[in-house]
Amino acid sequence: MTTSFKQSTFVQITFVISVTVSLYAVYLFDQYSYQEKRISTQKIASSYVGHIRNTLHQAFSATYPLAALIRTQNGRVAGFTELATEMLPLYPGIASLQLQPNGVIKHLVPLQGNEGAIGHNLLLSPDRNKEAFLARDTGKLTLAGPFKLVQGGFGAAARLPIYLKTPKGKQFWGFAGALIRFPDILETAKLPELIEEGIAYQLSRIHPDTGEVHIISSSNTPLIENPLILTLNVPNGLWTFYAFPVDGWRDFSALLYPLLIGLLFIILATTSSLLWSRQRHSHQRLEQIILKRTKALKDNIKLLIHSEEQLRLSQIAGGIGTWEYCFITDKYSHSDVVYQQLGFTLSKKNSNWDDVINAIYPEDRAHVNKVLKSHLEAGSELDLEYRITDTNGKVRWIRGVGRAEFDADNKPTMLRGTVQEITLQKKSEVELKLSSRVFSETHDGIFITNDEMNIVDINPAFCDITGYSREELMGQNPRMLSSGKQTQAFYDEMLLDVKKHDHWRGEVWNRKKDGDIYIELLTISVLKDEQNNVVNYVGIFTDITKSKKQQEQLNLMAHYDPLTNLPNRALFTDRFHQSIAHSKNTGNQLAICFLDLDDFKPVNDNYGHNIGDRLLVEVAKRITANIRVEDTVSRQGGDEFALLLNDIESVEQCEQTLERLQHALAEPYIIDSYPHKISVSSGVTLYPYDKGDIDTLLRHADQAMYQAKLAGKHRYHFFNPEEDQRTIQKHQQLDEITQALNNNEFQLYYQPKVNMRTGKVVGAEALIRWLHPEKGLIPPLDFLPLIEGTELEIQVGGWVINEALQQLDTWQQRGIKLEVSINIASHHLQSSAFFDQLNDAISRHPKVDPQDLQLEILESSALGDLMNISDIIINCQETLGINVALDDFGTGYSSLTHLRHLPAHTIKIDQSFVRDMLDDKEDLALIEGIIGLAEAFNRQVIAEGVETTEHGVLLMRVGCDFAQGYAIAKPMPAGELAPWMRNYTPDEAWSIWGHANWEMNNLHLIRAQREHVQWIQEIFNLLEGQELGLQHQELTNHHECRLGKWYGGYGEKHYQHLTAFRALEGTHINIHKTGYRVIKLYNENKKPDAELLAKDLLALKNQFLEKLNTLQKQINASTMNTMTKGERS
Repeated sequence: MTTSFKQSTFVQITFVISVTVSLYAVYLFDQYSYQEKRISTQKIASSYVGHIRNTLHQAFSATYPLAALIRTQNGRVAGFTELATEMLPLYPGIASLQLQPNGVIKHLVPLQGNEGAIGHNLLLSPDRNKEAFLARDTGKLTLAGPFKLVQGGFGAAARLPIYLKTPKGKQFWGFAGALIRFPDILETAKLPELIEEGIAYQLSRIHPDTGEVHIISSSNTPLIENPLILTLNVPNGLWTFYAFPVDGWRDFSALLYPLLIGLLFIILATTSSLLWSRQRHSHQRLEQIILKRTKALKDNIKLLIHSEEQLRLSQIAGGIGTWEYCFITDKYSHSDVVYQQLGFTLSKKNSNWDDVINAIYPEDRAHVNKVLKSHLEAGSELDLEYRITDTNGKVRWIRGVGRAEFDADNKPTMLRGTVQEITLQKKSEVELKLSSRVFSETHDGIFITNDEMNIVDINPAFCDITGYSREELMGQNPRMLSSGKQTQAFYDEMLLDVKKHDHWRGEVWNRKKDGDIYIELLTISVLKDEQNNVVNYVGIFTDITKSKKQQEQLNLMAHYDPLTNLPNRALFTDRFHQSIAHSKNTGNQLAICFLDLDDFKPVNDNYGHNIGDRLLVEVAKRITANIRVEDTVSRQGGDEFALLLNDIESVEQCEQTLERLQHALAEPYIIDSYPHKISVSSGVTLYPYDKGDIDTLLRHADQAMYQAKLAGKHRYHFFNPEEDQRTIQKHQQLDEITQALNNNEFQLYYQPKVNMRTGKVVGAEALIRWLHPEKGLIPPLDFLPLIEGTELEIQVGGWVINEALQQLDTWQQRGIKLEVSINIASHHLQSSAFFDQLNDAISRHPKVDPQDLQLEILESSALGDLMNISDIIINCQETLGINVALDDFGTGYSSLTHLRHLPAHTIKIDQSFVRDMLDDKEDLALIEGIIGLAEAFNRQVIAEGVETTEHGVLLMRVGCDFAQGYAIAKPMPAGELAPWMRNYTPDEAWSIWGHANWEMNNLHLIRAQREHVQWIQEIFNLLEGQELGLQHQELTNHHECRLGKWYGGYGEKHYQHLTAFRALEGTHINIHKTGYRVIKLYNENKKPDAELLAKDLLALKNQFLEKLNTLQKQINASTMNTMTKGERS
């Protein structure tokens, strides 16, 4: 019992230790795989996140040039469309560029597809105004979104506040905006390729107020536990990028191999201990049985039957059965053990030899017969192993031992023996062979040492890897393989970990027998006995030298150009940031150069890419040889190179380097005994004179290189943004305008001119517009200055003449009599073919009265050759009957001279004077002077830029009845002019005040009256279904409207003594009450009642206007009395 217990305990301990060691080894392998997977995922995901970050920041930077444009132009937006159109291709991912004066989207490129966004007020949009207010208050760039776009889709908007410098300080103008659409902005990052690499992702943003997660882009794969989290800092926010393997962090299939090794190790250790225990136990029991039998035979022969019973019991206990076969009778018999425990299918009686053979496993029958025949012939002891199929159909292994008895003729008469089941032993043998095979045939090196760390066993793979033979290694310490690359401290720490944790895992540099150094991934485990004493150390290692070299090669490929071995873009970017930091620390300049080979393409085309590649290698060598060690040269792709020249103390120093490179690269290249000649064009920009990120500075250097190409190649050019941009932009824009003229993209819009006093439409000015197929409607100021003084200006002017005459012809046929004025440029007017061109155009339209065509000539145009222009005008008037107007009068240097010598019928007061005449006394005085000159020279006068009712009233007051401007109508297509003329109603204030000779201080009353008329019109607009544009306090409190404020302020101060003034308040109060009741009825869905009451409101309005007219007369009379008293005194 004690022996059996000890054996069982030993087997159990062995099993537990082997299971523990194996599971721990598998755990270490799993942890290593997990960490490797996270590191790999982080490396790949970081590159994509970096690309997204660069793309976003590049997109955000697009707002700075727009803001600079507005600031430099003091708030004017001229040139925005061209600038934005040029910028869009340079900023991939930007859907549109916008200007948002006072938060309202008014200017947008491209317009097509984004019309729905025009007029949208960001400061009034609840879901976007927070970022807008934040940008306005902090003066910093902010990012709003993602959100639904007004023009459809989803996106985000970068907004940069714009402040203008004024005498009072900085004044908020509005925003420069860049709209990015999702997922368009992310297309360059190629996020779907992450899925191809087995990595799922999710890019999201957490709303700072609601905590709501906005998913910007994802692989549509649910998040797993413990994903890799990377963050992207964006203006006033943080985006989160989650990355994780599609199949999870742990690949359990990869654990199959270590689990198999661990399982084999467990089986080997447990089986060995079990066999050893059983064998020892069997020997002990066999000795006891023999002793008992011997003692029984010696002690009492009479107890034979009893002994046989004891033998039978012993056989049952030991699983041993007896059998015998009689050759004479062909009868076979066996003990109960054979039938009961071994499961023989034979019955105990009436069996012959054929029955015995049939009971044996079919594949073993021939072997049994053969061995039996040999035994009978030799007379030796029979000993064989075979299989049987028991009564349950289970295959068992049997060992049979026996001996034959022979007669006098040496013929066998009897065969007796024993049988014993050896199925478990056979199974153990197979397992031992398998464990031995795994040990011998695995490709990982395995060594076992004793407790003193001397090698006691190795497998063949150990010898294959190290080059040592088994004999050379036995008894040696594994330290004999040390390469010397790792210090004694490394090995001491390794030994400490082994003793502390019973294992160690890491990379070791060892040396083979032939001296080659290799890297191995080594795992050391400790085997202990029952007393926890170290018995053996087991080491398993894998040669990872090739994988390490591959990793180094990949690292080299990631940072260097494979053809020239020069730094690639990634390494160049890193060197750039180092150089920027160095420049800031030293104060020296940094030159960023962009080089492009001249005439390299013919080399590739004529001699093949192999010669081209070899030429690029030679170019790289020459560049490297002609710069300093601290400088950097990078191949950017194709035949383009980039340089970083550090510590530039002067432009001359930079020029010397560039000239040296120009000369060196222009020398012939001898390849395969044939000379090749190329040169290089270089562009340079200097930091910190030119500031920006790497993309910006490289782009500037590239632009400078392009200028060098345009100048004739084989030269260098320093970046000058203003000059370069103007040259390139003007060339492109002129081509675009020429194409537009050929494609009939231009159209004439007509702005009416009226007599404000009579309300009659007296003419219209034809204004050219460009209907761009992509940019939409382009105003003339955005393209006419570009063609000034060019042949294209004459072509456009000719088109305008023909188009205006054609429209006059069309109107003439429809019974519309109207004068149309067209603008003629000075360059066009003085061209040799102008008169003939105009004459031919008029001849093609004989039904058109030439006097209906008016030529408007800029006053500034006459500065060139006054007499020549005067002759041309006279010729046109006398020969063709054309009328002429002097446009923008007052802006020239000698307006009086022009008025005397230029025979113009009409003078047009420039809108710059009209615009500020209400507030600027000098502008008003100048207008009065121009009107006086016009009367003196018998010229008709018309004012441009009349934008409000007050402008018109004041112009009539000083003697100008004709006007043109937004207060009358905006420029419109020809098809809209006739309906407009039919529906045109003059401003009511003009008819009231136009016939009165009022004083200038009455202008406050005019403004108040106009606002009040608009107040009443808002209520009538509501009844027609339009939105009410009045605040609540303006309805309920008659002091809050414009007229009420005038009444209680300026009016009460100056006119309270007049009866007409005191009569106003009652009617004013009734109007407010009635208007409020109309709105209330309408809101209560009682529109008929509201419309009925509105008639009372209209009557009150007319009554109120009559009282205002009476007040005006009393004010004028009072003023005259005051003047008379002053004259008397």
